[in-house]
Amino acid sequence: VALLRYLAEAGRYVEEEDVERVVKALPRGGEIMATVAQKWMEKGMEQGLQKGLQQGLQQGLQQGLQQGLQQGLREGMIKALVALLRARFAPDDTWLEELAAQLRTVENLEQLEALHVTAAQVQSLDEFRRALENSV
Repeated sequence: VALLRYLAEAGRYVEEEDVERVVKALPRGGEIMATVAQKWMEKGMEQGLQKGLQQGLQQGLQQGLQQGLQQGLREGMIKALVALLRARFAPDDTWLEELAAQLRTVENLEQLEALHVTAAQVQSLDEFRRALENSV
């Protein structure tokens, strides 16, 4: 058993044919080697699973962080747009809440930026409403 384990551990320095010769020459060598090989396979599978989990977690964290940043940016833009319209035109809060809900469906940040510019340039709330209907 000790010889087989030694050969197995030194595997990268020993040729496969040498290991096969020793396994055949020893009584029960095949049984012992099969057990050792099974343990290696299980250990390799476990290590592979751990590595895969670590990589998956790392990728998931990166994607989650990116999505969180995008979502936070979108929400900040929506709040700023609502505040701008509130300051310029003093619409009722119900309309602003409905507007915010509608803007949350907009995925494109450039579109939200364009609506910001529009909100700063229009002369009336009705003009903004028309621009909003045309863009969404």
